[in-house]
Amino acid sequence: MPYTLVTMKENPKEFLNAITFYSKQSVFTLEGDTYKKALLNDLSPDFQPWYQRKSFYLVCHHQVDDHLFSRDLIEDLVANYTILAPFYNYLLKLRVQA
Repeated sequence: MPYTLVTMKENPKEFLNAITFYSKQSVFTLEGDTYKKALLNDLSPDFQPWYQRKSFYLVCHHQVDDHLFSRDLIEDLVANYTILAPFYNYLLKLRVQA
């Protein structure tokens, strides 16, 4: 079992704290390969989209338009990646611990 899944089960409060941003935003979506059979667990429903994936990543889909070539793009990138910073810090901490 991947280290991230083990850590989710061992310290669910810390993981929930790391993903609190997700339900409060509409920029990024969770994607990645899921297990063919659901992993049985007693974790809360908030965990399930994350726990049932072999690997996960966050992605932002946009149509190519003039925004791509405007200065507003820089501000949007900074704002949106700021949303993700606590989650990436959590993942970095897991990597160091592994």
